[in-house]
Amino acid sequence: MDLISIEIASALIVLPIPEKRIGANIPAQFYICATNCTSNVVKFNLEGIWTPKLLDADGQAVPPKEPEGKLFVDKYASASFYQPKQSLYTRLLAKLDWHNRHLRLGILQATFYSPEITQADNCCFFEGLYLGSYQIQFFYSHLSKKGELLGRFKTQLVELRLVQPREPERTTIEVDGIFFETKVPERVVAIPAAGADSNTLVQFGIRVSNFSSHSYRFLFFYLLPEIVGADEQSLKHGYGRNATRYPETDNFILMNPGDNFSFLMKGELSWYNGSLRLHGRDKSGGIWTFRDIKPGRYSVRFTYENREIRRRLRYGETVEDCWVGMVYTPFVEFHII
Repeated sequence: MDLISIEIASALIVLPIPEKRIGANIPAQFYICATNCTSNVVKFNLEGIWTPKLLDADGQAVPPKEPEGKLFVDKYASASFYQPKQSLYTRLLAKLDWHNRHLRLGILQATFYSPEITQADNCCFFEGLYLGSYQIQFFYSHLSKKGELLGRFKTQLVELRLVQPREPERTTIEVDGIFFETKVPERVVAIPAAGADSNTLVQFGIRVSNFSSHSYRFLFFYLLPEIVGADEQSLKHGYGRNATRYPETDNFILMNPGDNFSFLMKGELSWYNGSLRLHGRDKSGGIWTFRDIKPGRYSVRFTYENREIRRRLRYGETVEDCWVGMVYTPFVEFHII
């Protein structure tokens, strides 16, 4: 058994392909978990060299555009000590876009502490992709601060599926008979009058429809909005909490074949210290905030993720038949005026 187990957190990752227009892209993230499988304390980090490998539907390797396809070490990384069975996480950022009329997947290294790394020499590109299923895997070289190789590790292969949003609205994607739709009931949001007590209600969410032949349970507890501006860049947001709630059995929505369920979250557009902010709460008690909002065009989406078919809850209860996968819903446009 490996001393350190490294895994991609989700066994299925689904991305809608972007529209064929300048700047359009679909950002994504690969969450990776490393677990200390020994009975001893281990010194380790996840900021070494990552090498992605992409296989097409025939199992053939898709060659990376960049030499060797490596994502290079963060020179500021430092190792930490991890207890037996303790896990640590990192993420690799990705972007699906069009380049010279070809579909392209770019992957770059980032950590939870430095998510804005975008240097061209720290990116790996796979070009000439098509609709359908791929398999992706990451190889990791664990390095010391001096660049010495301490060990090599690899994740499992997981499915990466590229799908076409359903026309003509392009708000919905389908995954094996399950339809995920981004919902924005009001596409025009009025800026409230200036004042501490003035605000405008904003609603958006997702609708899931089960047209498969199986019954599944879905959890909408941790959904958060992701918003991009007219420049196709993600808006920075804050997240905090003054309470913590945990999912209970009633929060898992059972959907039999033919059923659907819409989850809409409420937000508020309001003034704070002379600037506009968009804020709201998730079901777990967290508070999300997008600051310094300006009039203009925006787009919103959600990421639905569940990693286990059988979920064990906080007080020992279990929930069976949970749908498993990570789905990025299509961006849907709205305007603030």
